[in-house]
Amino acid sequence: VEDFGAKGDNSRDCTTAIQAAINYAEAVAHAGGAVLNKAGIGGEVRLGSGVFQISSQLTINSDGVYLVGEGEGTTIIRQTDETENGIVMKTVNTLTDANADRPGNVGVKNLSIYIDPSDQTDSLSGYGIVAQLVQFTCENVNVRGFRRSFHVSGSLRRSLITNCVSECDRGGTIAV
Repeated sequence: VEDFGAKGDNSRDCTTAIQAAINYAEAVAHAGGAVLNKAGIGGEVRLGSGVFQISSQLTINSDGVYLVGEGEGTTIIRQTDETENGIVMKTVNTLTDANADRPGNVGVKNLSIYIDPSDQTDSLSGYGIVAQLVQFTCENVNVRGFRRSFHVSGSLRRSLITNCVSECDRGGTIAV
């Protein structure tokens, strides 16, 4: 995402730059330029180490796109608007013989996402990660400070949530 102008310095809004990187990965996948590997990953949007501030939700709309950091506590996405979600995945995966044996084709891996307590008021309403009608993967992710960590609408079939930590105390961990 640094190539798109995002800086993990915790001092500037990186929403536009990160979303541009996601949109680019989606365009490449739609053009046939992304080939899914054995793990189901086609387009990785990589975030380096640091704190990347966002002021509105990041949205992934295409199969084969993953938002990948360098590790929990090393790559941090900080949502500064408590009424916004963190990351929303909206794609619908159609099972085929080629992908029926693996979990979701869209996801988030190896990062932390949070709302700082200093940014919270009684208006806190955002969710850390939202999955709408998708088969998704969420691995090695720490979600804290949001109303809920995960909000899933639709089926959890072929979805994978593993080694994730929830530190959200205003509405529970997962809403399905």
